[in-house]
Amino acid sequence: MQKCSFWLLGILTLMLHGCVDDPLDVDISGHGTDLNISRLDQKLFEALKQDPDRVHQELLATEGVAYPFYFSKMLGLGSVYDPNAGFNLYRFVNDKVIREVYDTMRLAYADISDIEAQLESAFGHYRYYFPDAAIPRIVTTQTGFYTTVFDLDSVFLINLEMYLGARSSFVKRLSPKDYPQYLKDQMERKNIPVDVMHVWLTNKYYSGETIGPTFASHIIFHGKIMYLLHAALREHTEAERFKYTEDQLRWCESNEANIWKVILERECLHSSDQMMIGQWVNPAPFTHDLPKNSPPMVGVWVGWKIVKNYMEAHPELTIAGLMDLQDHHVILQSYKPPK
Repeated sequence: MQKCSFWLLGILTLMLHGCVDDPLDVDISGHGTDLNISRLDQKLFEALKQDPDRVHQELLATEGVAYPFYFSKMLGLGSVYDPNAGFNLYRFVNDKVIREVYDTMRLAYADISDIEAQLESAFGHYRYYFPDAAIPRIVTTQTGFYTTVFDLDSVFLINLEMYLGARSSFVKRLSPKDYPQYLKDQMERKNIPVDVMHVWLTNKYYSGETIGPTFASHIIFHGKIMYLLHAALREHTEAERFKYTEDQLRWCESNEANIWKVILERECLHSSDQMMIGQWVNPAPFTHDLPKNSPPMVGVWVGWKIVKNYMEAHPELTIAGLMDLQDHHVILQSYKPPK
């Protein structure tokens, strides 16, 4: 009986040690952002039902810096103060293909409450760590497949047609030269919160000083961004935050030792070869220097592992402290890849 008691005590001890609280599971009540997404895409097509000049003037008055940038730069319709601006707007929304894409988009995104809730949570988590942070206004648009998201600092634009899904007939017809299949595969609704937060956080912290010139400094910078993303998007899995499939994530995990071996053998860490660095951290069908069945941006994943290891070894360090820490050598020393 005594042996049984000791055995049960041992099991209980292991279970208790295994149940370690995640320091990123925090209560964000009191850190709300009152996020309200402006549907510029819907407002735009009111020009078909109403006087386009009046719609144009209303959008100019209500949408702040978003509308002039959207109208002139993203749609290429000229100056918002051109006397023919209303007609140019009408011509855009009355284009047959643009209208067909909008009709499809209108049905797919009639309700975006799920996206709004995820972004509200993500920005709320960010505000938990940075209470004085200014949160951008979110605006949804349609551009004719210009880009996925665009950061204007105080305003963040989401082009919804870029998230109609790889099986959409419109996405399938996009030029493979401009939109290769690996990019089309990521044009999914579930990636909107990831893209918004990833681009916003990257732009917020990116500078020559924060990123540094070397491979090591680049992957650790991106690792910091992914750690922030981990802290903000609490309902997303690691695979979802990287826009990986589960198989791609498993490939990274099972090949971590080999990946590190390649990095060391090719003397990547202290290299300032920007082309080589880009091949490890930028979107692509796979990661250069690794097998063709590897996922893209494996350098970013390694950076995330390095930063995660560092934060686990230094539980006293806050996220703000992590972002202020510019010496990547200090962070790198905590990484112990599997053998």
